[in-house]
Formats: sequence, C-alpha cells, structure tokens
Amino acid sequence: MNLIFLGDVFDAGSARSEDAMQLMEIFYFFTENFSNVWSVVGNHEITYAANNPFWFLVAEMRDDSLSLIKRFIQPRGITGRVVIPDKVVDGEVSFFFNHFGTEPKLATGGKVRIGLFHQNVGSSEICKMWGNFDNVEDAPYVQGYTNCFFGHIHMGRGEYWLNKEHTCMGEWLGTIGRTKVDEIVESHLEVNIPAVLVEDGRFVAIDKNFIQLPDFDKAVDKAKLEAYKKGREKFTERKKVATANYTGKTLLDTLDVAFANSEIGFLLGFLNRSWNEVFHEYQQTLNNLPTHEEESSNEEIT
Repeated sequence: MNLIFLGDVFDAGSARSEDAMQLMEIFYFFTENFSNVWSVVGNHEITYAANNPFWFLVAEMRDDSLSLIKRFIQPRGITGRVVIPDKVVDGEVSFFFNHFGTEPKLATGGKVRIGLFHQNVGSSEICKMWGNFDNVEDAPYVQGYTNCFFGHIHMGRGEYWLNKEHTCMGEWLGTIGRTKVDEIVESHLEVNIPAVLVEDGRFVAIDKNFIQLPDFDKAVDKAKLEAYKKGREKFTERKKVATANYTGKTLLDTLDVAFANSEIGFLLGFLNRSWNEVFHEYQQTLNNLPTHEEESSNEEIT
C-alpha cells in the first residue's frame, strides 16, 4: 500500500521545534505503515521553503521538470521518507506528478493514466478562480488522462467528465487543512480521499473514502478570531487617518496621529524627545519597579 500527497503538505515553515518534531513523528508513522510515500510539490513547498518540515523529509527530487525552480528549494533529508517522482508505474496504471510551477505532463502509455495536479487548473463553473488559470475544458494536456485529481484549488470540490466522450474524469479534492476561516463551510465538511486499487499490476477500481472535517464551532478559536478582527479594524482605521485624513509636516507627525494611544504611538513618542529625557525616564521607571515583596503582596490580594 502506498500513500500520495497532492502538495501543500505543510502550510508553511515551523518556528516551534515541538511542532516540527510532532510532524516528523506523524511522517515516521506513515513510512512505517506504507510501502512508499510520494508527493506532488505544491506552491507552499516553494513559497514557504524556509524551515518547512517537508524538505527535511525529502532527500532528492526525481523529476527533472523541477530543475527550473530548484534554486528556491533544496532537499535537506537523509533517509528520503518522502519521494518526489516524475512518474510511477504499477502494471497497466501510470501516475503522472504535475508539480506546481512546471509544465503539465502529457500522458502516454498505459491503459489507465492518472494525472496528479497541484496547478492552477479549473473552471469558474466549479468554483471561484483567482489570477491566471488554465480552463480545464480547454487544456489539451488533460485529455490524455483517464483520471485527474486536482489539488491547489481550496474551494474546488466535485467530480466531472472533462470531455464529451467521457474518457477523462476529473475530481477536485479541495483542502483538508483549511488555512482560512472562510473555507470552513457546511457544504464542504465531507472530503473524499480516493484510493486507486491495483492488484498484480491490473487496475481494479477507484474507491471513495469520505472523512468528516470539524465544523466551524469545533475548528475555530472564536476569541482569537474576534481579537484578530478588532485588530484589523483598528489597523484599517489608522491607515485611513495616516493616508487620507491627516498629513503632518513630517512623516513622524503623520504617524503620531495615526498611531495615537497605541503601543506603536508610545514608541514613536520617544523619537520627538532628546536622549537625556528618554534616559531619565528610563531610570525613573527602573527606580519605581515594585519589589518582590510588593509583587507577592499584590498577588495575595488578587
């Protein structure tokens, strides 16, 4: 049994060592229980390469198409627990790995040709598309496949025939991690993790395996969300003041008004004062710090 990821395995780099170690443990579990762990390279593996645990799991890239972006990404693993292939063949079934930022592969050979995509391929009829994208109905490289599985498009869901002859089936699998709050919607809580069944090199079927993602109440820390919204509102208000309603004689005057009564405003206040004044206030602050006994007394009262 093998395991395949469609890219964006981790949202970004990990700044906390305990998080990185926990993630490594999860992948050690995967490699102990699957014969191979393969992955498509997603845009997050490239954009957020620094400290990304993904690259510590990869020892080499076995797809020459990634050479054009290799200067941005470098495998840092030793054992190669995750493998980045070009193509995997199991008897009459061929899997083609279409990594982000590379030219889509043309499917050739084999009775069953499965395309694995982490690219901007879709249709506005499937979901809202952003930026430049290949309309899947007009993309000739898609037609050579018998089945296509698409990642990258977070809100893309569903299974569709990609031609009138019904020789190519495409499925958008959406996101499991849901990196934004607005991606947590009731209609997208059920997610399919397909399984391609191959026995002795012979294609048997593609099974559907549905899992249920946590709903909004379970997945979101509402207190943090509310604090974030208030922070964004304050930032927007101050930005309007700084850029539209008031312009001081100097940049410092403008910033003073924009960030009044805030932590940044407090720091900016020091810039208008002499070094002696700032140093004197610093000394006064040190002299007025509560003693250990006073702190203990305050704690007891509280």
